[in-house]
Amino acid sequence: MDRSQPAGPQKRKRASRKNTPKRFRCEYEGCTKIYSRAEHLQRHQLNRASHRVESYKPKQLFHCQTEGCDQTFVRLDLCMRHQARHGEASKTREQDVGATVFETTNEDMVEDLADEVDPYLQQDAATNITTEQPQTYDTGTADSHQDVLLDVVPNMPGWIQNEMLDNHSGFATVPSQQSNENFVTWLFDSPGSQQQNFDLSSYLPYVDFSLDYCSPTNDFSQFDSNQTIVNASTGSSMNMPPGNNAFREGTDEYGTNSHLRISTRCRSRIAHSITSFIAKKRPPGMPDAMEETDLLFSTDGKDFPNLTVNVLENCLSSFWSYVAVQLPIIHQQTFSNDDCQLLLLLAILMLGAGQAVRLHPVGTRNDYRVLADLIAINLRWEIFPEAEPPITLWMAQGLLLLEFYEKMFSTRRLHERAYIHHASTLALLRRGSPMVGHAEDEEPPTRCPSPGLTSQQTIGTFKQLGWWRRWARNESWHRVVFAALHMDTLHAVAFGHESSLLPYEVRLPLPCDDSLWSAQSPEDVWRLEETFSMHGISQQPFLDSLRRCLHGHDVHSNHGARIVLGSGLLSVGWHIRRRERNQQFLESMPSAQEQDRWRVLLLNAYSHWCRSFQQALEKSKVHSRKHESIRDVVFNPTILYRLAYITSHIDILDAQVYAGSKRLLGRKITDKDYLGCSTRMRNWATTSSARLAVAHAFELLDETLLGVSSETARQAVDQTTTTSYTCRADPSSYRPWVLYLASLTIWSYQYALKARPLHITPQESSDAGRALSQHVACSYIRRCAASGIESCSSQMSVQGCGAMCKLLAQDFALAEWELLVEASRILDSCADMILDRA
Repeated sequence: MDRSQPAGPQKRKRASRKNTPKRFRCEYEGCTKIYSRAEHLQRHQLNRASHRVESYKPKQLFHCQTEGCDQTFVRLDLCMRHQARHGEASKTREQDVGATVFETTNEDMVEDLADEVDPYLQQDAATNITTEQPQTYDTGTADSHQDVLLDVVPNMPGWIQNEMLDNHSGFATVPSQQSNENFVTWLFDSPGSQQQNFDLSSYLPYVDFSLDYCSPTNDFSQFDSNQTIVNASTGSSMNMPPGNNAFREGTDEYGTNSHLRISTRCRSRIAHSITSFIAKKRPPGMPDAMEETDLLFSTDGKDFPNLTVNVLENCLSSFWSYVAVQLPIIHQQTFSNDDCQLLLLLAILMLGAGQAVRLHPVGTRNDYRVLADLIAINLRWEIFPEAEPPITLWMAQGLLLLEFYEKMFSTRRLHERAYIHHASTLALLRRGSPMVGHAEDEEPPTRCPSPGLTSQQTIGTFKQLGWWRRWARNESWHRVVFAALHMDTLHAVAFGHESSLLPYEVRLPLPCDDSLWSAQSPEDVWRLEETFSMHGISQQPFLDSLRRCLHGHDVHSNHGARIVLGSGLLSVGWHIRRRERNQQFLESMPSAQEQDRWRVLLLNAYSHWCRSFQQALEKSKVHSRKHESIRDVVFNPTILYRLAYITSHIDILDAQVYAGSKRLLGRKITDKDYLGCSTRMRNWATTSSARLAVAHAFELLDETLLGVSSETARQAVDQTTTTSYTCRADPSSYRPWVLYLASLTIWSYQYALKARPLHITPQESSDAGRALSQHVACSYIRRCAASGIESCSSQMSVQGCGAMCKLLAQDFALAEWELLVEASRILDSCADMILDRA
């Protein structure tokens, strides 16, 4: 008789520890206990402590918060498990308030710890995290979670408690009945929306993407093994004596700083690759005979004496200091130049060399530019033979770094090549599972092992390093996907490219807190995750957060996650506008009133996102002890916000054609194209949308060139103004191009209306004509920015507009990026065109 067993997944047998060597011995006098695992010994010590307090006095006592219960515990996980048994009510209260921690450490120790923790750990809702040992740690240049880090010290400031307990109670709650509805229905239909007077039912067929969507909350547990925060039951807090901490004694224990070092062997591999690149295809600007001082000078064609280890390390330093802040897809602390793929290392050196050119005066680092272009031209063809699905992490990182260089650092030809191959990069990501949290080479980040005792430090360090690398690998995959979304959206909005990635495709949690990403050791990551877990905090789904953001709800998160949400809003707006164009072609275009309703919804969402972001930044600055200009610019929400407003009210491609561009998106502009564009721009200039676009353009120029907000400008309109801005020193690679689009918007508006010198100050009268000073341009920008939307037109002048175009043209002419050099020539032509009418 066939006794077939019911089909089902076989349970994995637990590994036997029967013959495991026992190395962890209890050091208490007279005790002969010995264990094979450190946590077992810790539990034994805690059990002994309950009988012999004088021999092992716990640092903390955890009291049960249930009314009428006076139980105390020496371990937090035991206390939490005990409270859960009291019932559901006690469990809820535990998540909101947590167990009360009674510290036996003195206040001086806590204050010393506060001085050591990086100020970015205190941003927006962050205080210091205290461990059981009087040991301080540095999280590096971390940009922490603005609203989630909580201090375990009882006297936590009230504003932190309010922000934490009030704003994180309902983040992950999304109705489950959305599972079979359309993505747009799910995204825009929100009963608690802060957007008023918005009825979805009238416009749903108009924006329907015709795609079924399943709410991410329904199966969010399958998204990401990384989001399962380390449970408090993994053991007691770290109790490694500071004097025996291997990581503190030698920073190389976990490979720290290996991202900045180049070995002689690694340098030889790089030189060999460059030799093969020169033999295959040289960049157009590379001379046949190199000067003896050039980096690529070679006497035998095989080695490059000027390409020293020091030069390569300088390139690495430029990458990690400037580029990695904008594109944080490689985990710096676990990255090793000797162990990584050579092609990925070449991509890093390429961007570092390109950034080094910008950091020095014009013409002083041309050989660095030749090196970067040589790598860029050949690198894609070296990666492509191995680019097969499922894509590996290093390959995805290398393709994104290469695309970033091609589009934002190099020539027009490489820029167009990157646009062509952008879709193939996204296709590789889609063919695997990175967008839903199951990359093929992703490993589940098992819990971080508790540090071993002094005698087992080597074993403990090895286990922690393995766990840390798995954690960093999983988080790197998520950041790769979000970087692809950010680039896809921003390049579509700023350059007029085609967006190929829809927001609903990304079913991942938001990027982890930057304090975790920048932590200098696995112990620091473990401490932070344990604190998050203790307070019931977890990473939020991207789509749920995007939905909340769209409907005007606050989404408290770190700076990087807020930038991702801003990109998501831009993506939604771009795809709706594309839907408008498709409907217009099919002659089924909704009415202008219906279009305005959608535009108002999105613009309100942009405004709320920017306002919330700025409030978080202000709070973080209050608690910050230092100023980091690079991060402040990269995480400045006004760049995305102004770009969203400007591009929502003007067709940037029409503006460029109207300004005299001869080629656009690789296509030659004909006379017929120009005539049609001129008609559309003249009609646009008479609309209210044009005035809104111009007002935001002036405010962006005022904030960037003059360094003040529009409110401050209103109080200093008559003051003499100058600017020290230069695009070469701008930490943001995107902002110079956004400034170019803003200036084109202003020029198109004035030129289409055939503006005359309506408002000329005495200073402008003396400087009228071709000799335009910087003062004229800055005064013009400040005056118009301070006047507001309604009065902006009355403050405009031909001389001021021409001076503004000349000022930016002169600055962009010094850029290394070829697209900005082209923009310089167009702006210079625009200035001549409008001044001819004066």
